[in-house]
Amino acid sequence: MLFRSRSMKRPEVITIAGAGLVGSLLGVMLAKKGYRVQIFEQRPDMRGKQISAGRSINLALAERGIHALKQAGLMQAVEPLLIPMRGRMLHDLNGETEFQSYGQRPHELIYSVSRGGLNELMLTAAEDSRQVEIHFEHELESIDFGLNTVRFRDVSNARSFDV
Repeated sequence: MLFRSRSMKRPEVITIAGAGLVGSLLGVMLAKKGYRVQIFEQRPDMRGKQISAGRSINLALAERGIHALKQAGLMQAVEPLLIPMRGRMLHDLNGETEFQSYGQRPHELIYSVSRGGLNELMLTAAEDSRQVEIHFEHELESIDFGLNTVRFRDVSNARSFDV
């Protein structure tokens, strides 16, 4: 949630460093509140290029993440990507197994979802809002909290600039 005092002017543009899961979701949520947002990401656009899988392991999505996706209006689009996980199987030294539920009630479960697939969906939703502009291959170099500026380097031309 974005807080500002009555004396603070609404920012013309909000800058986010990083277009991963958190940055892209924040962009979507701020756009829904009417803010213009620019996101700078050091990696290339994952939707158009083959890039290193990075954190390729699936994400375990629980109620807290689902709530955020609902708030952003994305849950309906995310649902087809989800694989329900009801619990885990424990294996003891004797070869015996025991199922351990993730919740105390049958409806309490978590979901497995592709990090990349979820990130791509949120990047597209952010851009589709027409309030968010994403700049790929822009590396964060420094932040000056006193001057309220961020220095980025455009990887394509090796030029640095302040925002």
